Amino acid sequence: MQPIELLAVVSDPHCGSTVGLMTPTYETLKGQTISQSPVQKWLWGCYQDAVGFVRDVKGESPLALVINGDCIEGIHHGTKEVISPEVGDHKQLAIDCLSPLAELATKRFMISGTECHTGASEISIATSLGCERNPDFPAPKDGKKDNDGAYIFDRLALDIKGVRLVARHHMPTSVRRNLSATQLSIQLGEEQLEAVNNGEPMPRVLLMAHRHRTGHFMDDNGMSVVTGAWQALTRHGHKVVSAARCKPSVFILDWRGKKTGELPHVHYRTYRAPSQSAIAL
Repeated sequence: MQPIELLAVVSDPHCGSTVGLMTPTYETLKGQTISQSPVQKWLWGCYQDAVGFVRDVKGESPLALVINGDCIEGIHHGTKEVISPEVGDHKQLAIDCLSPLAELATKRFMISGTECHTGASEISIATSLGCERNPDFPAPKDGKKDNDGAYIFDRLALDIKGVRLVARHHMPTSVRRNLSATQLSIQLGEEQLEAVNNGEPMPRVLLMAHRHRTGHFMDDNGMSVVTGAWQALTRHGHKVVSAARCKPSVFILDWRGKKTGELPHVHYRTYRAPSQSAIAL
């Protein structure tokens, strides 16, 4: 079997949000057909391009896919910005949206997102997409079926071509763009120190999400990546980061042609948000 030397990562589609990733139409569990809003049309066009980008970089090589949390918007904090009050619709929409990427991958891994958004919903999404089992989850006994919770990770560790990679959803946020890279280096350093202090292999690659802003940091000892969200600003976003723009992204880490222990080549695609219209007076 050909070893996997390619890993794609995507996060934060927030399916079910009125400004999150959505297929051109979706039929709810109650049979109502919903169509995309203008911003969702733009997001879907970018996403189709991203899937094609992954397909082109992949070629005939086997690929692993990390879905790094917040697959759904969920019902939280009294929000009205949802396509349906039924979480089951959010889950099914996430499966519909993520399936084209999942189908490109030989192995798929699901990371838990933020509970106020997802609850336990990502467990069933991971099962539907055929995600890999968490080896630290207790094995089923007495011939019983494996618990679906075994197919999701709070924290994922992978070894790829002699490099330890850690993926987790959460990281600190920053309102100020000029400080946005700081946490990428801080979090990488903390991961490395904690691993060494516990006698574990030192991670050289850290994948994060959550803060909705694309970023990539690299030094002589490792690299960290944070993927952008497939969601435009909600009303909450306009309150806390009102100057921000929606810039979704997908990353591919490529060890093909690299020596064992070397950091990967990074391919990524990020999308510039549509410009706001100005009114001439």
